Amino acid sequence: MPPLLSIENLVTSYGGVRAVDDVSLAVDKQARLGIVGESGCGKTTVALSVLRLVSPGRIDSGRILLQDRDLLGLTEREMCAVRGQRISMVFQEPMSSLNPVHTIGAQVTEALTIHKKMSRRAARERAVAMLERVGMPSAGSRFDAWPHQLSGGMRQRVMIAMALICEPEVLLADEPTTALDVTIQAQILELLGGIQEQTGTAIVLITHDLAVLADFAQRVVVMYAGQIVEEAPVGALFASPAHPYARALLDSLPAGPSAAEGGRLPTIPGRVPDLRALPVGCRFQERCSFADETCRTQMPQLESIASDRRVRCFHPLRSAS
Repeated sequence: MPPLLSIENLVTSYGGVRAVDDVSLAVDKQARLGIVGESGCGKTTVALSVLRLVSPGRIDSGRILLQDRDLLGLTEREMCAVRGQRISMVFQEPMSSLNPVHTIGAQVTEALTIHKKMSRRAARERAVAMLERVGMPSAGSRFDAWPHQLSGGMRQRVMIAMALICEPEVLLADEPTTALDVTIQAQILELLGGIQEQTGTAIVLITHDLAVLADFAQRVVVMYAGQIVEEAPVGALFASPAHPYARALLDSLPAGPSAAEGGRLPTIPGRVPDLRALPVGCRFQERCSFADETCRTQMPQLESIASDRRVRCFHPLRSAS
């Protein structure tokens, strides 16, 4: 079957600087896809591009297909019918994403009144049921609460309820567990997984935390400096990463190979390149111990090294065959 959501050769820029550069990926129905990378690698911009919410940036080229419909060709009015109804997003930082001058109930029911044309009473009943579904304690009384009256975990549950209230086909979850303690992180991931099993919603989980993806994702896309550098099933990526950057990320995990051997956790030398002054050739070259003259003069392409994985590297690690 064709993918539910396809991104083809996407280029998105801010002030002429490419934050996302030639990104292509696919999301199948009921899939759990993870996108991982350091801050500033383009993960969030990919999600915002899907919803066409990159202002003041711009989408320069590419296609974003929801089934066979190119979202980049829709009018703004048509796109408004997609946002929240067919594709929803859980944004970073629920305290800043929730409107402080509107109650929780008003914000959860907004999508129902816009997309489903529900009465106020029916919308309230649906919203309270959804808040209960995402594990909100005393959901009926929380309906009239203000964002500042809730804990971080509760606010995150409100964001998830808002995103799922219209039963979208795709949920984009941007760092949904950031700034939450480990126990609440596990609860949020369990909640997302349980709701997916009930509704069949495809989930794209965006994070900088590989450990989170290990527990949740089926496939992982690794991004670096605006590009995809590796895509693989989650088990294959953790067992044998093909790109040196993916390997370095795994080595830096507390449960990574170095920690298991009792050594000091390694760090990745150098810094992510400035997108305004990218090096010629591979963007990871200055931090890579395998870089040679080819890496410094030519840009590697994202190529298949197996039926289910791709890598952007002239010297993929041999164990990842």
